[in-house]
Amino acid sequence: MRYEINIENIKKDYVQKSTFQHNAEKRKAWMLPFTTGSNEGKKVEIINFTAAVGEFSRNLTKKKESNFLIEKYYNDVISEVSMDQKNKSIFIELIRELFFQGEKLTVFHPKTLNYIETTYFNNKLGQFLYDVLYKEDDDIMILIEQAYEKDSNNILINLMTKNLPPLIEKQNIKNKYKNFYPYISKVFMEDLKYLLKHSDMLTDNLERLLKFYYMFYVSQSAMILNQTFEANIKKPMEMYFGLDWENTGKGRLNTELGWKVVESNVLGLFSHANTLDLINHNNENKDYSYVELKDRIDCMNIAEKTDFIDNINNLIVFYTGYINVKWEKFKYVSKFENEAYDVVYRLFKTINYQFDNSGRKGKQKNYGVKFVDFCKVNFLRQRGKYGYIFNLTEEYTIFLTKICVKDNAKIKLKDLFVELKKRGVSLDNDSKVKLIQLYEKLNILEKKSDSGDAQYVKRIL
Repeated sequence: MRYEINIENIKKDYVQKSTFQHNAEKRKAWMLPFTTGSNEGKKVEIINFTAAVGEFSRNLTKKKESNFLIEKYYNDVISEVSMDQKNKSIFIELIRELFFQGEKLTVFHPKTLNYIETTYFNNKLGQFLYDVLYKEDDDIMILIEQAYEKDSNNILINLMTKNLPPLIEKQNIKNKYKNFYPYISKVFMEDLKYLLKHSDMLTDNLERLLKFYYMFYVSQSAMILNQTFEANIKKPMEMYFGLDWENTGKGRLNTELGWKVVESNVLGLFSHANTLDLINHNNENKDYSYVELKDRIDCMNIAEKTDFIDNINNLIVFYTGYINVKWEKFKYVSKFENEAYDVVYRLFKTINYQFDNSGRKGKQKNYGVKFVDFCKVNFLRQRGKYGYIFNLTEEYTIFLTKICVKDNAKIKLKDLFVELKKRGVSLDNDSKVKLIQLYEKLNILEKKSDSGDAQYVKRIL
């Protein structure tokens, strides 16, 4: 079957009153949970990632969000206990202090994750994280049930979980977002299963895990999409981090090959979203990434490739006819010898050029800036003249060490660095020295010699 782009459908979805509207994020959310709306007033939602965790958890357990009546729940718990008035007053105060923050329930058991209230932005974010990271199998379903239904050794926690109101089952969860990088999903599932096996860790660390993988997935997306047909999605691109307690300086990899590279690519994501969405107005009813489109092109015979190239050229003519910029100043330099790859890249550069040279420049920036703000709060630190760099706090470093070592008694230090790299964390030699010093301070480094082959990192209890 020949690959054909439906210009009429594009016109229906994108052209309103003779104006081309870049609607990649509105027509169907399939790549990233971003919009081009202003970031003003949204920073609280971006920072309050907890709401996204609630939506992720409900999808994990196939539950719907309910109108949680906190006062009724509170009264149901109190009514379960029979005691004299003096002791009951003490008990009520204890319940309030341990399990409530104002009018909100604290997270004290995996089941309570499902009762976290969501917001519109974080509802989309929770759905996105579920769609691109989670992959269901028989093992995971058993682990989820065991973690969420597990009784606590604490009688008070059992009392609280027993009285949680039942939630409606969610039927037929449909993915809205496409998983571009199965590699990341595979590593995430290893880490999620580890947390599920240790439900106390799940309660305390699910948000931390999801924040990390959100940063990891979108950062990789930004860099990989910019490589278009040259991308390798079987392993992560290098992102160098600095450690919160170390100094950095000129020539360090974390100042040159870390956030600086990611940010420059993040702010061009909307051009890629529109390029792929336009190309995927196809007769195959399939959404292709650049890598998948490359495979599709490679399967075409000469006649099919010629038709495909003509299709994209017609799309470029259609597109530029609706966009009022000085196209005579647009100078395209061919990037790929393969003409079918190159015409797609030309479409991307055409779309990107109009964002840079029209009143829509702010739309392009707004699309990625919410992620930039998220990273500034959670994974970046400003280092003077070097600007922002990727940063790991001691808390996050210990957490990542735990999920790398897992239930092994110990692993080789060099293997730990490999595990960190699998999760997108590259460290230069100076950072590795500082990390080793932290392990020595924590007394988890077993050193049989100074050789990297004879140094082990023990499991953190």
